[in-house]
Amino acid sequence: MPGGKSSPPTVSHFFHYLLTEGHGHLWTPGPGFGQRLLKWATSLKVHGGRIFDLQIAVIAFEHGAREIWTHDQHFSSVPALKVRDPLS
Repeated sequence: MPGGKSSPPTVSHFFHYLLTEGHGHLWTPGPGFGQRLLKWATSLKVHGGRIFDLQIAVIAFEHGAREIWTHDQHFSSVPALKVRDPLS
């Protein structure tokens, strides 16, 4: 059911499909990520729960993304990463 809870096996199958058949990539933080995240957080004055947004944005930017799609109107990003709401 769309929007409903997914079982762990369903989620596992979905991610397996994305990474194999869907040619997806799993992005992870590189060496020195913590220091870079703290520099961005300090310069952009990001704190609290929004640090998780920024962590996603920094990882995406460092892996070559130039745009991120989210419906979160207050998503904290880095300036070079355009934030687009796919539902607007």
